Amino acid sequence: MCIGMLLMLKWEMMRENMICKEKSELLICLGGKIKDDKSQQGVDIEVELAKSVNVPVALVGTVGGRIGALTLHFRGMSRELLVI
Repeated sequence: MCIGMLLMLKWEMMRENMICKEKSELLICLGGKIKDDKSQQGVDIEVELAKSVNVPVALVGTVGGRIGALTLHFRGMSRELLVI
């Protein structure tokens, strides 16, 4: 297995442990890298994981990055997401 795949699995496990298994009370997202490969957007994965286990999500879009773009996308569309 290549190093890139190992790192990706490590991040995936960290996200699942942090958000799903520990059952976070709230996921607060800010910043985030905008990547060419949309499937590699870490914050998108984290938001979807949180929504899948009913953890509220706060998007702080004023700092820009990927969360800034997600904030514009979700504004007024979902009560599961708190856009601040």
